[in-house]
Amino acid sequence: MSSLHEKLSPRLTAALPSILGEVANLPYLTGGHSCGRSGCSILINLDGRGSPEAAATLLNPRVQAAVQRGGYTLLPGGSTRLKPTVGKAISHDASTGVVALKLLDGATEELQILQRLLAFQSEANHTIKLLDVIKLDTELSSCCHVIVMPWQMTLTQCLEEKHFSIRRESLRIQFLEGVAFLHEHGIAHLDLKPGNVLVHGKSGSLSPRLSIIDFGLSVFAESEETLVEGYRGTPSWAAPEVEENARKYSAILADRFSCGKVLKYFANTLPIGSAAASEPICVRLLSSVPGERPSLSAVLQVLRGAPDPWGVRAEKRGSEADGATAARKRHHVEW
Repeated sequence: MSSLHEKLSPRLTAALPSILGEVANLPYLTGGHSCGRSGCSILINLDGRGSPEAAATLLNPRVQAAVQRGGYTLLPGGSTRLKPTVGKAISHDASTGVVALKLLDGATEELQILQRLLAFQSEANHTIKLLDVIKLDTELSSCCHVIVMPWQMTLTQCLEEKHFSIRRESLRIQFLEGVAFLHEHGIAHLDLKPGNVLVHGKSGSLSPRLSIIDFGLSVFAESEETLVEGYRGTPSWAAPEVEENARKYSAILADRFSCGKVLKYFANTLPIGSAAASEPICVRLLSSVPGERPSLSAVLQVLRGAPDPWGVRAEKRGSEADGATAARKRHHVEW
């Protein structure tokens, strides 16, 4: 409209600021994406009634009204432009500040998993904190809750901050601690990737705290023997057996493969020495044979410098016939 400014009448030009202000305050169009082989279409709904896809978004006026009643106001320019079920909001309680909102699909057990995990008070519990739960009208498709969490920077943003460079090793340990904690308490995440890891801490903070988010694909898994079926995860981060939909697979062992992928991601930001030290671990975690992937508690012991739980065999370099006065030895890790 600005490009047409000179062609508009003086009266309309004078009214433009007011018109644009009114448009900015109108309810958002709610949209759901429907994709098929013929392409993608957007389902539009103005009042929240109609197709479930259109209702299942934070931008639905009825959802926004419930969020307002719950004590939060959705902020423009948040994640809703990329993912309509996740957004940024401001709490009406000044002490809480900026928060993240997520509209939950009633078909998942994400809320139950978060509530279960947060009942455990432990430094190793790196589950994102659940601040509040807003109950919605059950007429809004299968979505019946909005969960409220702290708004934090992504892992990628954190690793790009030069002020956090000395804490990258700590964050790597925290990530493995967090996933190990999930497994110890009967939860397999099944969508581990940098995009589902957040970090709390200001620039220059000496103790940034890592949080694992998005349990929408997670399952209850008592042990490595707990099997699931069907594709769960994100391509390029999921274990190879996950893509083989014809058979069941161990959810926890699939998580270990994804941990290997995330460790490789960390390695690109760590000093050369630290990155090289974790290479054998990544190789084992990324094994195409699920049963060969080591437990995360064992991996943590190695990264912390504790005695290797798999045993260390000292081998001489070169033969004893080379006349060397002192044989040089190398340590070979047996996984």
